[in-house]
Amino acid sequence: MKPDYWNPVRIKFGRGSLKSLPEILSGKSALLVTTSGSLRRGAGDKVRELCGGSTIYVTDKVISNPTIAAIAECYSEIRAYDSQIIIGLGGGSALDTAKVLAYLIGLGLDSEWLGDYFRSQGKKAAGGHPRPVVAIPTTAGTGSEVTSWATVWDEKLKKKYSLSDDFLYPQWALLDTDLTVSLPYDVTLFGSLDALSHSMEAVWNRNANPVSTELALRAVEIIMEVWRDNFKERYSFAEAREKLQLASLLAGLAFSNTKTALAHSISYPLTALLEMPHGLACGFTLPEILKRNGEKAGEIVAPLVRVIGCSSLRAAAENLYAVFKEIGVSEHLGLFVKTTAVLDEIEAEYISPGRADNNIVDINQDEAAAIAAAAVRNLAGN
Repeated sequence: MKPDYWNPVRIKFGRGSLKSLPEILSGKSALLVTTSGSLRRGAGDKVRELCGGSTIYVTDKVISNPTIAAIAECYSEIRAYDSQIIIGLGGGSALDTAKVLAYLIGLGLDSEWLGDYFRSQGKKAAGGHPRPVVAIPTTAGTGSEVTSWATVWDEKLKKKYSLSDDFLYPQWALLDTDLTVSLPYDVTLFGSLDALSHSMEAVWNRNANPVSTELALRAVEIIMEVWRDNFKERYSFAEAREKLQLASLLAGLAFSNTKTALAHSISYPLTALLEMPHGLACGFTLPEILKRNGEKAGEIVAPLVRVIGCSSLRAAAENLYAVFKEIGVSEHLGLFVKTTAVLDEIEAEYISPGRADNNIVDINQDEAAAIAAAAVRNLAGN
């Protein structure tokens, strides 16, 4: 276990946190990067009102799972507005898009640079720093508000990349629970699955450190508590919303130091090829990965068994499967993978360098495919 932990993001957490935005901006010019949904639900208006005259432009062109092409189009739209601060408002896709735009604007790059960089594995740009980012999540799950990377999808090659730079840590993260109250059940569920994946993967990770592990374990504990408290009926309650947002933040602080591991590696082709929502794709395999890792690295996995509320590895995996079924993971998974035959058909490449190799146990392609298939059988029954 590594001894070092570092995260530079300044955080305001809790209801009403958004009201601190004028103080943070201090009159600096701001570009708001968000989604049409956030504008439609009124969150964008709240931010614009608080920004006052600081907002010089608003773009709502963010798409789910942002692609190289979509970000390039967005950049072409906003690059003429030389804002001092970039505000990202929305789920992980909005925050990631805001980070990439902050990088492109700050370093004065052209709209073709991003695709060239990823596809040719080129060198990072030099000669400047990204614009400061204020991250305002409207979902609870991604943790992007406290990490130094942004996920970008290649629409041509059906691959996932990460733009990573220590200067991409947002300057501020404002987590206002009031912004999550309108989330429907499926989005709330997928977000909590994403947060659980971040947490568990931060524990069974070669880059783990004592601080990240404790943050991750507490996040798991909170998520399990909320799920077991009549989640389908109480998910929209203010107390549940606040707990899930706190768990998401703690998980983000944990994996900001470790990165993700096998569950995320397995998830990427499922999202790219089957359009499975990210949180669902990286969450449904967790009980199976828990078993596999625990069989060979029991001492490291033991704290997860404890916070799940069990005394044995097998009981913890079975308990997690049972909770997944109770909260609706099986039904949602069945919309994308009804049987393991679907997995055979897509011939997915489950091992992604930089993710799978963070896992404490070495797993190859065949083993990863077996994990995905076993999880489908346990949750879908075939």
